[in-house]
Amino acid sequence: MSIGGPPGIANPTFVPSAAPPLDAGEIAGMQFAFIRGRSDLRIDASLSRDDTEVVYTTVATDMAAVEAEFQRNFTVRPTIYVFAGTESYTEGFVRIFGYSRATATFVAENSVSFFEPSLRLIAVNWAAVGDRRPVAAIRHELTHLLTLDACSPRCDLVPAWLNEGQARLAEAQVPGGEWRLVRVRYEAASMAATGTLIPLNTLVSQLSWNALTDWAGYFKYQESARAVELLREDVGGTAPIARVYERLRSGQNLAQAYAALTDRSFNDFVAGLPDRMRAAVPAGQGLIPVASTSYLVYGFPPASTITLTVSGPRG
Repeated sequence: MSIGGPPGIANPTFVPSAAPPLDAGEIAGMQFAFIRGRSDLRIDASLSRDDTEVVYTTVATDMAAVEAEFQRNFTVRPTIYVFAGTESYTEGFVRIFGYSRATATFVAENSVSFFEPSLRLIAVNWAAVGDRRPVAAIRHELTHLLTLDACSPRCDLVPAWLNEGQARLAEAQVPGGEWRLVRVRYEAASMAATGTLIPLNTLVSQLSWNALTDWAGYFKYQESARAVELLREDVGGTAPIARVYERLRSGQNLAQAYAALTDRSFNDFVAGLPDRMRAAVPAGQGLIPVASTSYLVYGFPPASTITLTVSGPRG
């Protein structure tokens, strides 16, 4: 059922109802509580009822937002496994996803949530994301899931930076998590100011994307999310990403789609990114608050040593 918006497209601002009664069961020797509706939730039986309610509400809200972004509904119910902690998260990759122990351990140690394209399954480590309110990791994975439908039959035309950047941007657009968008903008601007932006043409294949680890493995997401935000701005309209994917499905590559939708060349878009990223934040170096108990310094060269002094009345 659609609530507002174009026919068949969910409203991203709707408020989901309370979670329905839970069914208990076992999969591959692991105990879960099941909630079946528009999604198929399989939640670690050890999670509290309150946490289970948060999972349900988060997924329902995120599905609506992702569907609105693409202007299309999920044609198959998303299947999402929510594990209580790293141990069960790892075990789930072995028993349910069929990974080797080594692969499962690597994935679990290097992610807080994960989407396996070949299985169309999402896994979440609740211990790693549950305290980061609002929870954003599930929206990231749902974006990847619906991307596979939106790009078919020409998913080969989707560059990794667009796919991954859009998913990171989706996290930053979760209501109440505006601090994530601040970080995306400031960190991308800092990369531009220090000459450390990663060329987008080196982030086209998923293999090239995955090869960047450590700090580059973090900042590739921030840069790509900001690039996607600026691409959306240029395309315009109420659903710019949906317009882009309509072109990709028809066989146009991203450069052709961008040119057709904006009357500008994609080369000009790429060449202009550093200046546009820098222009969005104050020039020079600085420090800004992010959320209530964090701060972000920007504009400094990589590996700079910074001394921070905090002073104020003692309470």
